[in-house]
Amino acid sequence: MRMRNLSFIWFVGAVVWWIDAAVALHYGNKPHALLALVVACVFFAAGIMWVKSTEKRR
Repeated sequence: MRMRNLSFIWFVGAVVWWIDAAVALHYGNKPHALLALVVACVFFAAGIMWVKSTEKRR
């Protein structure tokens, strides 16, 4: 398996954290929802950086 194929893991992680934020917001836990959104943004940024770094190696 090539390394560029593993970039989906970061995006799946971002989606999971986004869902966690939505659930926390639904139950009224705003600090947890905000933290989960921050973590989702970090995962999304890491996925983008991973894709860009693997494109340079081609």
